[in-house]
Amino acid sequence: SADDTTYAGCIQRRFPDIEFVNAGGPSYIAKQQWIHLALNLLPLKPDGIVILDGFNDMAIPVAYGDRPGYPYLWDTYSGLLSGNLFRTLWAHLRMKSNINRVISRIRTCNYANSPAFEKDVLPKVLDQYVRATAMTYDLCRSRGIRVWHVLQPQLATKKSRTAVEEKYMYGPFTEAMAKHYPRLIERAAAFSTAEKIPFLDMSGAIADVEESIFVDFCHLNDRGQELMADEMGEFLEKNGLGELSRPGQR
Repeated sequence: SADDTTYAGCIQRRFPDIEFVNAGGPSYIAKQQWIHLALNLLPLKPDGIVILDGFNDMAIPVAYGDRPGYPYLWDTYSGLLSGNLFRTLWAHLRMKSNINRVISRIRTCNYANSPAFEKDVLPKVLDQYVRATAMTYDLCRSRGIRVWHVLQPQLATKKSRTAVEEKYMYGPFTEAMAKHYPRLIERAAAFSTAEKIPFLDMSGAIADVEESIFVDFCHLNDRGQELMADEMGEFLEKNGLGELSRPGQR
């Protein structure tokens, strides 16, 4: 999407008296968001923060086998920079070999559907997500910044997938995300409620949409961005965003 057709651009038109800055980071997990907020966003002195997250915290361990709470491809990049010849070569192979990538995805996604993942990995995914979210909430509170929390949509939990969207499905990954992502949503919803932070499950909000709105497993086309903006706009309006409607607010 172009900037003006993203959900942020659509919401900006709905609230013209408030400046919206789309400050998301690619493939960020909750812990990276906290760091990004502290280093890059607080200097902008925002009056409010809309958190949009969740998918990467679950998808990265499921699809890539990275440790919960570690950034995307952390083990691979750390291997490249390790200074150890064997680790560097192995990391280079992991990044460049298509065969290795395919085999690795099959292995990790199949493991994500196993009882061992549910017992040993899933609790760590959920716990690290809540801890990182707590740090973001606390940091915003300490600066008097209002917070709204939105959980990202994903294709696996969409009830009516079109033929186009079915092409983006990969069986074991879809199965794992359909099973585990709702657990993350439940934990996030419970924690945000306990912390008195307004919360919106965007996966649930667009689950019944019958038209094609995804361009891959988690990114939306222009129509999807518009629908997401409508849901988020109503949510933000209902939960006090209009109180920021003064010149210069962001």
